[in-house]
Amino acid sequence: MYQQWIATYDSEAYTEDVQTMLDLTNQAVSEVDEQEREVMKQAFYRSSIYELRFWEMAYTMERWDS
Repeated sequence: MYQQWIATYDSEAYTEDVQTMLDLTNQAVSEVDEQEREVMKQAFYRSSIYELRFWEMAYTMERWDS
C-alpha cells in the first residue's frame, strides 16, 4: 500500500534533492552572522519538533476533534 511513497524517499532523485538543500543551507549559514545563525538554528529545532509531533500523532493514533 505504501510502496510508492517509500520508493520516493529511497530514490536517487530524492537523495540528490536533499543534498542540494543541505548545500544551500550550509551556504546560507556561512553568509550570515552569529545572531542570524542562532535564529536559523531555532527555526530548525522548531521544525524538527513539529515533524516529531506529526509522526508521534500517527503512532499514537491521536485524533483532532473538530
